[in-house]
Formats: sequence, C-alpha cells, structure tokens
Amino acid sequence: MKILFFSSFPPPNTGQTLSNYFYFKKLKEKFDIKKINTGNKSILNRDSGTFSIKVLINTLINIFKLIYTLLLFKPKIIYLVYSSSKIGILRDYVYLIVVRSFAPKIKIVAHIHSGNYGDEGNRYCLMKILRMTDKFIFLSKKLIKISNLLEKEKIEIVPNSISEKVFFTDNEIENKIKKRSIRKELNLVFLGNMIKEKGYLDVVKSLKYLNLENKINLYLIGTWRNKNDRIYVENYFEDDLKKNFQIKIKGTINNQMTIKHYLSIADIVLLPSYYKIEAFPISIIEALNSATPVIGTNHAAIPEIISNGSNGFIVDKQSPKQIADCIIKLNEFNVWKEFASNARNSFLQNYCQEKVFNFFKKIFIE
Repeated sequence: MKILFFSSFPPPNTGQTLSNYFYFKKLKEKFDIKKINTGNKSILNRDSGTFSIKVLINTLINIFKLIYTLLLFKPKIIYLVYSSSKIGILRDYVYLIVVRSFAPKIKIVAHIHSGNYGDEGNRYCLMKILRMTDKFIFLSKKLIKISNLLEKEKIEIVPNSISEKVFFTDNEIENKIKKRSIRKELNLVFLGNMIKEKGYLDVVKSLKYLNLENKINLYLIGTWRNKNDRIYVENYFEDDLKKNFQIKIKGTINNQMTIKHYLSIADIVLLPSYYKIEAFPISIIEALNSATPVIGTNHAAIPEIISNGSNGFIVDKQSPKQIADCIIKLNEFNVWKEFASNARNSFLQNYCQEKVFNFFKKIFIE
C-alpha cells in the first residue's frame, strides 16, 4: 500500500515534527511510503499562524510538490497534520481541494496536535475540512473540541510517544536512581519552547521560595522567541540569592542524544503550562520514560499524563509557590524514588513506542 506523508519534519524538534518522523519511520518498514516536508524552519511559528509572503511562497511550493507526487506516486492514503490557526485552516482547505481534485478516491487521514482545533478560523473552511477528511487522529478525548461536528466513526485516539533515541533501558534507569541517591545537588529541568505561557517564568520564580540545604540547578532547554525574555531571566535574581541555585540556559537543542543526557540527570521535569494550543506534551512523556517525576498544570491533556501524587504533581496555573512546595516534597530521596518508579511504569504501560504505534498502524490498514 502506498502512503504519502504531507507534513513537517525535524528540524526543528517539536512535539509535532518528532511525532511525524516517528510514525513515518515505523510505517516505512511495512509500506511503500513517501514524504513531503511542508515545514520551513525559517518561518515555522505555531504560535502566530500569521500571513506573510514567505508563508505564501512556501504554501505554493508545497502545492506543486503535492500535485507532482499525487500524479506520479499515486498513493492510496495521505496523512496530514492540520493547523488550528486562522491562516492554517484556510491553507489546509486549499490543500484538500488539491488532493480531492487530483486524487478523488484517496483516503485522507488528519492528525490534530493542538488543543484548540476548531476554536477559531473560517467556519465555512472548517466545515468543508471536516466533511472531506476520512479520519481524524486526536491525542486525547479531552482535546476534541469538535466532537459534535464529527461522526464517531471518523474519530481515533492515539497518544504521543517518544523518539527511540531518548528511550531509556532498565539498566540506565537503575544507574540514574543510584546516582540520585548519592548526589547532593537537585537538578530541575524545563523542557519546551521559551514562551511565557509555557510556564518557564513561574518555574524561575519558584526558586525564591526554596530554602534547601542542597544546591539547585535549573536547566532551561528550548527556543527563546524573544531575546529580551532571556535577558530578563538571566538578571532576575540578585547575586546573593544565586548562591543557593544556578540557572543554566541551554537554548535550542535539536540533538536527541543531548536531550537524553539532560533527562538522565534530571530529578524533576517541570511544565506548568497554560499555553492556549497546548495538547499532549511529548516532553512529559520523555520525562516519564526517564523515571523523572513531573510538575505540571491542570491544562489540556496534562492531567491525563500526570497522576497527581503518584508520578508527579498537578499545580494551579501561574503558581510559583505551589511549584516550590512540590519541589520540596520531591527533594526527599525516598519520596522521589517512589515517584520515579511510578513515572517509569506509567510510561511502559501507556506510552511505549510499540503500543502507541500499533494504535496508529490500525488506522492505515482498516
């Protein structure tokens, strides 16, 4: 069976691009499959979805590639990832018109990676997209905002998984726990785009509520949208306060082995997000895989991944003091060890690569 992936791929490394690459690589082992990388790292900005000449040119290039591949490759299934932005919905509608014009019998499978799909955009285009698409893949039932507009037969639920490059073996987990038992420092990791609504500033502010004997390292890993925001964080604390902790700004990291390194030394991963298009953060799945407890918020699908008081904690949005209280609890080794074990077990039971891929694969062989 021939399948066409019409979606974005790394770089940059985002939950969406990593997911696309994972599924493409796995399906390629069983099917005749080609891809068209619709992304352009110079203009990729999931946050804005705004119009520009570069976006228009990139869209026209993608349309040309799409027509060419449909005519020559003649796929039976096309896989797309829909945007939730106003411009993105219009663009996706144009793509579908092209698909149905040049391959009227093709099966259209769409993946929704945002938590607000259907909340905005042209209603006419949205309704047309819903009718023209054969299958919708959502990351969680909680993220389906358009269930009243879709037939149940069109809806599939497949959670996110992780790249094989960041997967931890049982031996690696044992070594991590041993090192944690003797290490005096506490390592906190924020892994995600440096957008205020992702909660990185709440994590930074939480440090002033901590009065622990051990030194604290906070690693901020992700792309900064605004240079001034980074400067603000670098100068947030007075020098005398910095004696108890160190903020280590790592910026953009696309190498998955480097991400795995930071997960291997992470004691707690934090993502107190209230980002409007947050969905099913892969960074939390990566943390569970590495036996790392997570502190997150009751937002999007985060509370479905984090079991409060078991593999992590759920805190209120924009609540640095609550974040600090949870860090203090997890600083005690025996508590941390229990949470770490629960985190690893929840990954193996719900989000391991083979289990998630089997859910995904069934959609293509029905």
